[in-house]
Amino acid sequence: MHYYKAVSEEEIPLGDVKVSFSFVFDETTKNARVTLYVDDRAVGSTAVTELAYMVGFSSSLLANPYSPITSDYESPFEFTGRADKIVLHQYPSVIDPEEELKKLSSVE
Repeated sequence: MHYYKAVSEEEIPLGDVKVSFSFVFDETTKNARVTLYVDDRAVGSTAVTELAYMVGFSSSLLANPYSPITSDYESPFEFTGRADKIVLHQYPSVIDPEEELKKLSSVE
């Protein structure tokens, strides 16, 4: 498995800040771009050239008891800062989940 990092090009300020990211898939290249934002301003990005398809969505917030998202951490990893609010948005996808499941079941 390959890990990708979108790293801020500047120090993230202390205090009330909004940290977010976008994941945009390019249907033409079959690659994606992850962009990191601080207070809605892009501060870093990376190209993602290897993708693994997941059925469903799963996430751990403020802790990862199972496996690290990168080799920079060891599990279990727990965020020791403070998060006043967490908002997740999943935007409509152009992918048909049923069609993708058919593709997966036809792979030998």
